[in-house]
Amino acid sequence: MSVVDTLGGFVDIYKELKAFPEIFLPMSQVLTKVGEQQKMPECLREKLTEVSKLIRTKVEDHHKFRRPLQMRKQKLVPIKLLNPKFEEK
Repeated sequence: MSVVDTLGGFVDIYKELKAFPEIFLPMSQVLTKVGEQQKMPECLREKLTEVSKLIRTKVEDHHKFRRPLQMRKQKLVPIKLLNPKFEEK
């Protein structure tokens, strides 16, 4: 029960992270599968489904405002070349 509460706290803390869906969506799927087990206390099953739904809603919100990656246009930086200087004396 404490692990599920901690995971819910992490969801609230890291919801602004750009890689949030990639990190937390697999956990949501695992929580859903674990919550489907029959031999589990009802309060724990409810907590698992609650955190799983929280993750899914945050992921959906994240996907709404996500923009695709764009290529940055940046000029190439020339490498400084140090040529030796010779004197003819």
